[in-house]
Amino acid sequence: MNPNAQIPVAYLVVFVSLILILLSVPLVGWLKNRRCPRIVTKAVLTDKIAKTQTTSTPIGDGPGMKTETLVTHYVTFTPESGESVTFFVSKRKYDALKKGRSGTLTYQGTHFISFEK
Repeated sequence: MNPNAQIPVAYLVVFVSLILILLSVPLVGWLKNRRCPRIVTKAVLTDKIAKTQTTSTPIGDGPGMKTETLVTHYVTFTPESGESVTFFVSKRKYDALKKGRSGTLTYQGTHFISFEK
């Protein structure tokens, strides 16, 4: 067997393994949330946080830089039980929610479903 032929196969095995791992992480989280009970409770929206992450990378060999900004939106509720829960939400949901409002919070595991006045 040609030893040079084994190198591409090894790279392929590593590449496929990494892809499978990257795909399985969100799937495991989704399955875990699906097994949790759906909770519906009275709550107050106590905090809204928008975390900004900026990265800069060089453009080719020149002096220019490409800058990308990622904003992640989180909302924190305090349910009747008193223990705060924080969820990742889309920008659209984040913008629609008003801090200090009371309403009915619906969630399942770590998945925010809705908050209605």
